[in-house]
Amino acid sequence: MRCFDRAKIYVRSRDGWNGVVAFRREKFVPFGGPSSGNGGRGGNVYVEIDGSMNSLLPFCETVYFRTRHVEHGRGKMHSGAKGDNVFMKVAPGTVVRQAREVGSEVEGEEGEEKEVLLELLHPGHRALLLPGGRGGRGNASFKFKSGMNKVPRIAENGEEGPEM
Repeated sequence: MRCFDRAKIYVRSRDGWNGVVAFRREKFVPFGGPSSGNGGRGGNVYVEIDGSMNSLLPFCETVYFRTRHVEHGRGKMHSGAKGDNVFMKVAPGTVVRQAREVGSEVEGEEGEEKEVLLELLHPGHRALLLPGGRGGRGNASFKFKSGMNKVPRIAENGEEGPEM
């Protein structure tokens, strides 16, 4: 069995999804008001130390680590589902660095190392590598912000999740 000391992987946390503009409609309620839900929050990517591992061999086959999709907000105050978190298990003593971008390779940078993002030493340690994007707010979140805007017709878009 070969021992792998270095592995290059692609990690992405998902975007937060959008809020919704929706209004409550009932038979005997003339002005129902806003009833929309917020968008779901994107999932986070964590790095966790597993004491039973001694190399980076699992990263030879699995190169892409992505969180699952989330949902938009819906009417009737239903918020979208949040994304699942991804836990990457690594060996003790693992150092996580960001890889070089494709266009940034200059002749003088061959021996230069990138900055250290994480260094995990003891089994059981867990660290956040990439946070998920924030979900957008629906129009029910803006309901009582001012007396001039009692029926808001706006909703926020979700924020993008980072990738590296």
